[in-house]
Formats: sequence, structure tokens, C-alpha cells
Amino acid sequence: MSLSESIFNLPVLTFGKHRGKTIDEIPDDYLNWLVEQTWFHLKFGDWITPIRLELADRKKRLDKV
Repeated sequence: MSLSESIFNLPVLTFGKHRGKTIDEIPDDYLNWLVEQTWFHLKFGDWITPIRLELADRKKRLDKV
């Protein structure tokens, strides 16, 4: 598997240009791109929900501003 977890149980990418970053450190556009990719769903399906939750949380924070 090319993803691991940080000590805070956030998914950490171990591939690509954002290697070593937790999902809260990765830009929205890259996270959105990942969840749209069939290969990502097939290989890393367990990470789709945490990524979507992170994106929803970011949206809520922006809406409060």
C-alpha cells in the first residue's frame, strides 16, 4: 500500500508530488483529483472517506469566515 497513517491517524501519501504529507497538508485540487481517479478508488478505497471528510471540513471552515 502506498499510503500510511500519521500518529494522528490522518492518511499520509507515500507517492507523488505530495509524498510524506498528511491529507490536511494537501491542496484541495489534488485531493479532489485523487477521489475522481478510478485507479485510486481501486487501490486506496479505504482513503476515499477520510479525504472527503477533510474536504467537507475545509468547506465548513471557509463558510464560517
